[in-house]
Amino acid sequence: MQDAPLFVVLLAHKAAYLERYAEPDKGWEDRAEARWSAPYWYIDTGRPPC
Repeated sequence: MQDAPLFVVLLAHKAAYLERYAEPDKGWEDRAEARWSAPYWYIDTGRPPC
């Protein structure tokens, strides 16, 4: 890795993700982790942009 031209570190912040989806435009009012079928805060972090 010392010769790599770029080193990317991906970070996920579960609390920030849950807070964002608790905002009025998303339709949920709580930050309940149980509502998620998978840990999308990690899945979306590693997903390439569309």
